[in-house]
Amino acid sequence: MKKLKFIFYFSFLIFHSSFVFSQQWFLLPNSPAQTFRHDDVYFINRDTGWVVNVSGQVWNTKDGGNSWTELINQTSSFRCVGFFDSIHGCVGNLGPGNWAPTPDTNPIYYTIDGARTLLLPVIIGPKPKGTCGMSVVNDSTIVATGRFDGPPYFMKSTNQGKTFYSKHMDSVAGMLIDTYFMTPDSGFVVGGTDSIEGSSYSVILFTADGGTTWTKKIIGSLIGNHCWKITHPSRNVFYVSVEELYSNNTLRFFESVDRGNTWAEHVISSAPYGWSQGIGFVSDSEGWVGGNTYALHTRDSGRIWDTVTPANLLVNLNRVRFLSDTLAYGVGQRVYRYYKSPTVGVAEVKALSGYSMSQNMPNPFTGSTTITYTIPEAQMVHIEVFDDGGRRISTIVNEVKAPGTYIIEFTIPQPRDFSYICSMLAGPFAKRIKMVSVK
Repeated sequence: MKKLKFIFYFSFLIFHSSFVFSQQWFLLPNSPAQTFRHDDVYFINRDTGWVVNVSGQVWNTKDGGNSWTELINQTSSFRCVGFFDSIHGCVGNLGPGNWAPTPDTNPIYYTIDGARTLLLPVIIGPKPKGTCGMSVVNDSTIVATGRFDGPPYFMKSTNQGKTFYSKHMDSVAGMLIDTYFMTPDSGFVVGGTDSIEGSSYSVILFTADGGTTWTKKIIGSLIGNHCWKITHPSRNVFYVSVEELYSNNTLRFFESVDRGNTWAEHVISSAPYGWSQGIGFVSDSEGWVGGNTYALHTRDSGRIWDTVTPANLLVNLNRVRFLSDTLAYGVGQRVYRYYKSPTVGVAEVKALSGYSMSQNMPNPFTGSTTITYTIPEAQMVHIEVFDDGGRRISTIVNEVKAPGTYIIEFTIPQPRDFSYICSMLAGPFAKRIKMVSVK
């Protein structure tokens, strides 16, 4: 009888625990929207955080993402952000001559008032063309790297961004996109071996002396690849996402289970997907990766991946930052929050009934193609087309539309074999489809 009671009690605990806690991603309904995406997010605690994008905007929240204030809107291409506390931080700019054109030649800024104003640091060494990723190491040290499509630079500051020491990295890489430092002396930068995307292989570099010397830990196996983002869920485990624009549509990622000493390259999917960029793991085994169309989820360290649902979650994911194993924020077209909490009081994802955007027809297409979309109520609708590198090609819809179903047409600028991304934003609904043109 005691044995039966124990089995019943143990079974009850397992059954009950699966319902006591809810853990998933939620769209923050009042978060700012971008037809393409926000590029980076950084929270110093569960309430206070910042979001930046290549449209030159800096947004701030002080209530966990329930409300947002636009602090900066200028002709820059903000790519990354990091803060030491509520007022001291840094913002990186992609710079001119890249895929998001800007006249702003300043690679990085610092702030002493929470990003209400941006100040120019002293840069000792060669001036970088732009910044793509940064890592806050402690209350005074920050490192940064850039940029996508080169040239490659590494920067380090030990006085909260007021002064940066810069190093040209062309002897070990062609482009550098993200960085993660565990201590002021030891850390990684990731990117590609060549500044030309189609000629690049993924590369992961390590330093143990604060960035003076670097060791190549691994070079990827496929040309047309470059590393994009790095995530570090525990002391021993690292993951790095890989962007693939001009290769075989074989999505890959890198994994290290021995503190970054050795790395293994794995396949996410051999099916056509586009590119993968943002990556974040809540534990050594469970994580998410996203890119140009939808996000993927794994529970077994990336051996099996499933599609994230509903469709308005983690769209065009570019950055995930975990504050703990129960709270994270991510950015793509919107801002998303992950948390594990008692189900009592947990908000549900807003229903998307009545919204849709269908695959373009025909697809592949020559010259022009049509797209059908539906909205259930009058609201602002944004539909834009981007090329495979993220460059805006066309704005098809940018106005308030009455409820109903609409058919729109997209005509390519010139006949060629190419792929495009069509992106839609309408209220809580976000969706992207891949369109392929042929001569």
